[in-house]
Amino acid sequence: MKKYIAELIGSFFLVLALGMTGNALASGLLIIPIIYMGAHISGAHYNPAISLSFWATGNMPQKTMWGYIGIQTTGAFAGCLMIYYMAGSAFQTVPSSAVTPLQYGIAELIFVLLLCMLYLTLFLTEQFKENRIYGVAIGLSYAGILLIGEPVSGGAFNPSVTIAASAVDYFDFGESYLYLPVFVLAPAVGGILAGHLFNYLLKQEPGSQGAK
Repeated sequence: MKKYIAELIGSFFLVLALGMTGNALASGLLIIPIIYMGAHISGAHYNPAISLSFWATGNMPQKTMWGYIGIQTTGAFAGCLMIYYMAGSAFQTVPSSAVTPLQYGIAELIFVLLLCMLYLTLFLTEQFKENRIYGVAIGLSYAGILLIGEPVSGGAFNPSVTIAASAVDYFDFGESYLYLPVFVLAPAVGGILAGHLFNYLLKQEPGSQGAK
């Protein structure tokens, strides 16, 4: 239960970091303490794609993976409601009008794959398991991904965030739900590919723990 509570709280504050600042670097910096808060409890995934990547490596049971995804989406929804209450408008994730679904889908896939590979490397390899910079590495990397990828996809590279944001935006008469299929499918594929790629490159044996 502690793992799910940690994922709920972390996902809530992750959405606040993304929706309240509107600044990629600020979001990345705000995510650093959230990572340190939950890493030793749940692994600080806060993202269904990351949970899928751990599942794909064999380091997370399927039941736990689905539980993580459900609680991450619940936390993200609570965060989006809080943004709506505080800002008076819904937090939206919409792509640039200049790109096609294939283009922003590819952006979501490759940058999520990169983020998941970072998580897997930091938490599952012997060389990095005892490191103390994982929070800084993840936060700054996520800021970089947002800076580069957000102008193209407009997304958060996180399916739970886009699902929750689209739901709140829908009830505010928005249409960001139209982009939801790509924003869910592309990161999910990226996460699963990252898990298999990690196992292939580093030959990890299933059974090691993803959390700190």
